[in-house]
Amino acid sequence: MVTGIDKTKTGSYDTYFDNKTSVQDNNKYAYLGIRNLATPRSEFTWPSASKNDFNLRDLQMYTPFPSGTERGKLYFVDGNQYAEDGTVPGKGDGWYSLEMPDQNDAYYVITPTLNDPGYALSESIAIYHFENIDDLWNNGYRISNSKTDGTHTPVATSASWTAIKNYGGGGLAWGGGFSPYDGNPTVALRSKEQIVQAMFACTNVASQIQTALGISLPNQLHGAVVIAGRGSVYDTSTWKGVIPITGSLVVNP
Repeated sequence: MVTGIDKTKTGSYDTYFDNKTSVQDNNKYAYLGIRNLATPRSEFTWPSASKNDFNLRDLQMYTPFPSGTERGKLYFVDGNQYAEDGTVPGKGDGWYSLEMPDQNDAYYVITPTLNDPGYALSESIAIYHFENIDDLWNNGYRISNSKTDGTHTPVATSASWTAIKNYGGGGLAWGGGFSPYDGNPTVALRSKEQIVQAMFACTNVASQIQTALGISLPNQLHGAVVIAGRGSVYDTSTWKGVIPITGSLVVNP
């Protein structure tokens, strides 16, 4: 299950999740920006998200480009654990059972709130749909409020999105194994998926690339998660549809 919390409510949620330190707890809870455990232990532990440091609270927020306005954070909890744990903040109010796109080649991008500031407090989660990897790769920057006619507030410009994803030669700067234009379609697909995921999660490398491109920390792309379609290679009990935030290529999870 997942919820998006506006900035005013994140303090109590952060405290709650930060105190989940046991093996059992860390199998059941997470948030974008979860602290780096000494030994990551589960599919819900994302040690590379938000620059790998749970103290960087600003980089755990969803911040639409270019305003730098912090809009909240994503929190995840195992459905069974949620049902048993009466101490979850705001239990029964605002949690959403995370679904995957019906098509295995489609993607969702999940953010804490809509971009339009008018919805920042009234809507707690936004889900954007992309038809396939080319749509996600080329148009991921377009996630914006779709409720207000005539407005378009992308999280990044087309030019900055292209520069970030292709920095250093089409994936070379992203680390070993990434090759988004590889002749092997599977390698190209997995590379594109994970580069976009790293961009939205603001991993260390993603932040370094954006800094090198002159994008300041408040305006760096961060605070969203990519979910793959039902029947995809990530539709397993391990990944649960969430594309892994990783520093190396995963061809067959």
